[in-house]
Amino acid sequence: MLALFLITAFLVGCMLPWQPVVNARLGIELASPLWAGFISFLGGALLLGALALLQGQFSDKITRLSSAPWWSMTGGLLGAIFVIAALILIPRIGATSLGVAFICGQLLMAVIMDHFGLAGLSVRPIDSMRLVGLVLVLVGVFMVMRPNHAS
Repeated sequence: MLALFLITAFLVGCMLPWQPVVNARLGIELASPLWAGFISFLGGALLLGALALLQGQFSDKITRLSSAPWWSMTGGLLGAIFVIAALILIPRIGATSLGVAFICGQLLMAVIMDHFGLAGLSVRPIDSMRLVGLVLVLVGVFMVMRPNHAS
């Protein structure tokens, strides 16, 4: 079952570079990264809303919302920041540099979150192998982002 979860995560990860590219193209067509981001989120909101309505239990979910921590409702805000940053950055630094910089930031924050058990996660302490892995990712980021001087 773990293999299936990892394969699913990998395949979803393969979709991630497409989102900023597609959104950036829409931003160019509309001459506005904010409108492109809005349309992107509108499409996602419509899909999620339809699926949530199909699931049912609307009144139960509204009731339960009042007991959720405030920070658990900031996902859309964080997603909007991601989309706007990607829309602005991808034409300037390219898909590869954007991807490795995002991945590096994601991995670093994920290790910190695991180490301290932030947001209710199980504590998974930083060990030497994770540290070496992070250093290798950082080295990879600098290797990918270096200027290409080949002729």
